Amino acid sequence: MHRAALVTLAAAFIGCGGEVKDSAKAPQPGPPDPLPRADDPAGNQKGLRVLFVGNSHTFTNDVPGLVAKLAKAANEERPLLAASEAPGGTSFQLHWNNGRVQQRLTEVNWDLVVLQDQSVMPNLTRAEFEEQTLPFARKLNEQIQASGARTVLFMTWGYKHDFVPMQRRSDAAYRELAADLKADLVPVGGAWAKARAARAEIELWSGDGNHADVRGSYLTACCFYAAFYGKSPVGNTFTAGLSADDAKFLQETAAGAVAPKSGGLAALAPVRVP
Repeated sequence: MHRAALVTLAAAFIGCGGEVKDSAKAPQPGPPDPLPRADDPAGNQKGLRVLFVGNSHTFTNDVPGLVAKLAKAANEERPLLAASEAPGGTSFQLHWNNGRVQQRLTEVNWDLVVLQDQSVMPNLTRAEFEEQTLPFARKLNEQIQASGARTVLFMTWGYKHDFVPMQRRSDAAYRELAADLKADLVPVGGAWAKARAARAEIELWSGDGNHADVRGSYLTACCFYAAFYGKSPVGNTFTAGLSADDAKFLQETAAGAVAPKSGGLAALAPVRVP
């Protein structure tokens, strides 16, 4: 049985406040994080239990739900049982300070915990990164490891108006974090760069030029599916309502960016008692 009943998400928006120095570059808040779905990770069913810790880049278009649908369509032996702790605009520092992640790590025997920082993070100065990001990533990672789960970093994408240079910064920042934490990394932003390089006309952003539209979220989900299960998403019958051509292109792009390894992260996360 699970350690304690899963608490219903409060998920009210937490603003960026004083944590983001350049407010002009900060993203706008999105809708509140959705409540847990019927595939409750706190239940007794067999599955891969993943807690997504992030903000609107995680909950926009319900990325965890899209990954779960890809896994279901592929008839995975360990279906994805996902939940998220993702109030809008929340950084690693805010996550640590509000204590919700620490609490949720005690509620379920999570296999994987995905960490996604506030999207403005790649634009921070070195001093700001070392003050506002790195120490709190380390604190969260320590708690995750102590709980028995694996840390997985979610590399975000650059803003549309500044994509190429910002994506380079995001790539460098998340790779540094992965090396420092000895954590796994899902290069979602790298997949966006590959998609843009191969098909410049494809639209991945929503109207604000920051958050993903359905194509961007589907590409993100395909990256996580490939990383979690070690399988290519190419040919998956779940397409999120996209055209067959777009879905195939995004599936192939994700497979190329992640380079799925046999068994994926699921193979490194032994089945645990809920």
